[in-house]
Amino acid sequence: MNSTYRIELDGEFIGETRLESADPPMGVIGGKVTFSITEDPYTFFKRYCEARNVPINQDEEEFGFIDTQNMDGLKVFRADGVEIAGVPGASICGFRQEGYEITVLGVPYPFYGDEFPHHREAYEKQFSRDDTD
Repeated sequence: MNSTYRIELDGEFIGETRLESADPPMGVIGGKVTFSITEDPYTFFKRYCEARNVPINQDEEEFGFIDTQNMDGLKVFRADGVEIAGVPGASICGFRQEGYEITVLGVPYPFYGDEFPHHREAYEKQFSRDDTD
């Protein structure tokens, strides 16, 4: 599936993702972020977290690495405006050189399975047996 999802921070558009990574049993969805902001994402998110007292799990300025906890204002939306909601907010993790990913935790079923059937099916396929051998 090649859907593109809109990312907003406090109601402002900051980028897009394809939500290409998943952990279906845990209701986790994530993906690389293509930012629309002009500021370095590391600096942008570090300042945001510090200003709003959002805990940062790990911060390595030298590498532009940041791993945030969930930010209530960080949200992901489908093209029709439906939020991909789980635990309030989402988190950002990544390196300046390699890029950053967004993660949404706890997306409930059946919404998760309906929105991301390709991830659910890929997970289930790991456990299916082909008895034709």
